[in-house]
Amino acid sequence: MSRLYAPTAFLLHRQRSYADALRWCYDGCAGNRVCETLCVEGVGMQTFKENLDDLQLVGRVCAQAKSDALALSCVRGAFAYYEFAKGCKVPADLCNQFDSQAFRRACLRGQ
Repeated sequence: MSRLYAPTAFLLHRQRSYADALRWCYDGCAGNRVCETLCVEGVGMQTFKENLDDLQLVGRVCAQAKSDALALSCVRGAFAYYEFAKGCKVPADLCNQFDSQAFRRACLRGQ
């Protein structure tokens, strides 16, 4: 679980440096897929936490992940944060903010 929150600590010292946080995950995890996935989810979670109601920004950040699978992990981290904070799934109007159809579909499926 600590890997999920590691980007929060990184971003406390490098505010809004979301792309750098992704690279930090890759460097720190040194190719360990589970570690990368959890850390990248944490980047998505923290990005959304700091920018509630701006899934376009979350989408731009997550699209910079080094693979499609990690990009989806990143947006899933954002969805998980929303569900925790608001007590419900991400509403369709927010899901539709995504430019990426893959992100939009993943968001709408979570409804």
